[in-house]
Amino acid sequence: MRNLTCALAVLAVGISASAGTDTTEKPRVIAHVAPVFPDVAIRQRIEGHVVVRYNVRADGMVGDAEVIESEPPGVFDDSALAAVSGFEFEPVTVDGEPVLVEGLRQRISFRITNRP
Repeated sequence: MRNLTCALAVLAVGISASAGTDTTEKPRVIAHVAPVFPDVAIRQRIEGHVVVRYNVRADGMVGDAEVIESEPPGVFDDSALAAVSGFEFEPVTVDGEPVLVEGLRQRISFRITNRP
């Protein structure tokens, strides 16, 4: 029986906060959305990955998500963007105030695996 998986793996993250704040703290994920394996990729047995760069706003929601790498190009982009855009985070605070955290990266792998 065939099993389709979408694996989330955090890449090395470069983080900087906006508005002149200075933080290296990473926001903590409190909710994530699983990516959907596209039907066309299932039918054609295509595997690949997407790297999405995004910001975490002061309200803990994702903003400005964009694909910065995908293999094969365009096949999994929409699914990866939709998943990452649905993530929610506990906001990072500086001096007690929530701040924007920029430049987070998320790699999502799309693999077809066989299970006994």
